Amino acid sequence: MLVIPSVDILGGKCVKLVQGRPGTGLAFSQSPVEVALWWVSEGAERLHVVDLDGAMTGRRLNADVVKAISCHAGVPIEVGGGIRRVEDVVSLLDLGVEYVILGTSVVENISFLEEIADVVPPNKLIVSIDSREGRVVSRGWKRALPISPLELAEELSRHGLAGLLYTDVSSEGTMGGIDPVYIRGLVERSESPILYSGGISSLEDVKILAGVGVSGAVVGSALYKGAFSLKEAIEAGKASR
Repeated sequence: MLVIPSVDILGGKCVKLVQGRPGTGLAFSQSPVEVALWWVSEGAERLHVVDLDGAMTGRRLNADVVKAISCHAGVPIEVGGGIRRVEDVVSLLDLGVEYVILGTSVVENISFLEEIADVVPPNKLIVSIDSREGRVVSRGWKRALPISPLELAEELSRHGLAGLLYTDVSSEGTMGGIDPVYIRGLVERSESPILYSGGISSLEDVKILAGVGVSGAVVGSALYKGAFSLKEAIEAGKASR
């Protein structure tokens, strides 16, 4: 299992929010690019980059920062946040981004995947399934949809995607732990690789995720707050490799 450090960008800074709410959490650096390069120096094999401004507004407001990370990281990066048009996907891939993460644009209109498929190979796409209280949420986690993550995962997994990124919004940024039973259910019902984010607090959580078959764990607060090192997490994630 890959352990993927997150680099979340808000107002040009690297931050970690609690449950995605503006005004919560901490700002860790004025330079997300420096943070990204630091994680690579510590052994990161992939980076998870999110334009939080884009996720909240639907516009890619940190495109220059994302471009700089893509140009200098030297490892594959996956990028999400505010990507609502086919042109957005194409421009990111042209920058050298390995995977583009789609959320609202797909979960509110799955036919958008068919539109993209005419231009972009599906194995370059990850779809984000964000969940609160058993329902999928969209638009920066502000809108609840009448579908469960399990139902959506089954529907999406037929499209040959690079992966599905499941985020427990209630746990995001809290280091409150994980629900391995539910996550195992996602893995078993999806034909696509499952990536997980939200609430990871310990190396034991990392080992559990690897054990239930998760392909990648996106880790933020636990790394930034020093609960464990990236090197330790990478070793813990090797349980399923």
